[in-house]
Amino acid sequence: MAWTICALTPDRQALFRFDGGPWTQINQGGIEQLFGGGFGLFATIFAGDPASGIPNNSVYRWRISENGTLNAWHPVGGPGSEFAVTADAFYGLTPGHEAVWRWDGPGVGDGRQWTEIGGAAVDLFGGDFGLFATNPAHGDIFHFTGSGWTRVGNPGANFVVTAESVYGLAGTNVWRYNGTGDVWTQIGSPADHLYAGPWGLVATNPSDHQVYHYLGQPNQWQAIGGPGASFAVTDNTVFGLTPDKQAVFRYNGSPYQWSQVGGPADSLYAFKEQDV
Repeated sequence: MAWTICALTPDRQALFRFDGGPWTQINQGGIEQLFGGGFGLFATIFAGDPASGIPNNSVYRWRISENGTLNAWHPVGGPGSEFAVTADAFYGLTPGHEAVWRWDGPGVGDGRQWTEIGGAAVDLFGGDFGLFATNPAHGDIFHFTGSGWTRVGNPGANFVVTAESVYGLAGTNVWRYNGTGDVWTQIGSPADHLYAGPWGLVATNPSDHQVYHYLGQPNQWQAIGGPGASFAVTDNTVFGLTPDKQAVFRYNGSPYQWSQVGGPADSLYAFKEQDV
């Protein structure tokens, strides 16, 4: 399935999916938070279904249904403090941050079974490279290996995950995890916000708020556009929301060449569509 984006309307009451041309409304009920990635699109929804034992603020997964309906949301679990999406799984942090759980996936029981995979954590970070969490005792970052957790680095202001690594922001310096032990390499400075996806890493400059694309080597960045309220990275490009949140633009692949694809929005989310 293909990657795309969705956008919340300015009043946060409607969610629209970008289909390359028209936008299609796909939300069900009032959405609190959205989480997108390689394993699909997930949302916490204000109104649950007490008759079915689904409390308010439960998390749902969106998919294209068998009959082609675009409005197919399925409950996968109860409330959580935070969630993260990787290439092949969905993870949640309990409301009190006491434990990390992994959703067992569709087709298991009623679709709402989870397995505990870790203890207390502050934040979760997910992407195609995997799942990461920060430790509440000292803030260090750990990588979930599938069978346990491995410490990979020191505290950071923020972390984002691409298809090939995890990146961190320490002060205004950008660091990249080298893939073994707890070794990181500084790849750029200054930056104030990081955005990541399969296409790669982008960052905004704190002085002029221009957006830059990381070219894969330390200190090699390309300015690709002006300021934006937020950005969302898919598998082949990046989308941006104008500073006044009045329009959505898609990067065309050449510096400062963007095309408007949508109107006003509150926020953008990138995800890979799923039909199972």
